[in-house]
Amino acid sequence: MSRVVGLEVLNGGGPALRRKSVNVPEWDGDVILRELTGAERLELTAGVLDLYQVLGESGMPKSGDDVRRAIEFAARVVQMAWVGESGQQVVGPEQFDMLLGVPWEILMTLAGEALTLSRMAPGDVDTLKKSSSTTTS
Repeated sequence: MSRVVGLEVLNGGGPALRRKSVNVPEWDGDVILRELTGAERLELTAGVLDLYQVLGESGMPKSGDDVRRAIEFAARVVQMAWVGESGQQVVGPEQFDMLLGVPWEILMTLAGEALTLSRMAPGDVDTLKKSSSTTTS
């Protein structure tokens, strides 16, 4: 029989968020990303669906406005997921604009890795859309 858990799991007694080191050759080092929390996922859900529609099959934005939205969304994902070795957030709100200046390829790679780690990649989103569109009686 498994143990019965209570509020202790919400106070740090539960499993830690998964992490992944991503090598960024252009920066000559690794970036540590962690999976997003439930609250972060909720904040980003509409944005991730919008991003995948904006990027389409080619993975490239179709208009200047789409480019801006994609970069801002990717920067927000990276801001949430990028942590230091002890788990602290690397990019605070006051440094967000710095992320907007990161080269497109790096930003999109890091955002993609964070979304995959958080089970919010395109295939995961398709599954989510299908499950949310089915009705139960």
